[in-house]
Amino acid sequence: MLNGMNAYGYSEYFAIRDSPDIEVRVEFQDGVWPLEEDTVIQCFGVEFYKKSGPGYSLLNGGGGVEVCEVF
Repeated sequence: MLNGMNAYGYSEYFAIRDSPDIEVRVEFQDGVWPLEEDTVIQCFGVEFYKKSGPGYSLLNGGGGVEVCEVF
């Protein structure tokens, strides 16, 4: 993040054996628009958690990020 503009969203937790149809809508805050000289990078990240009591805990490895589009 170089100029302070960012937007991100998260899906719900789901079991790795499931095959959910996920849609995460992400938008900049009202009144914030990238300029012509800005670069927008869209990424998709995955983190692996394990059920731990009533919540979840992050595993120590195995996550990743895919760059989907840069414009």
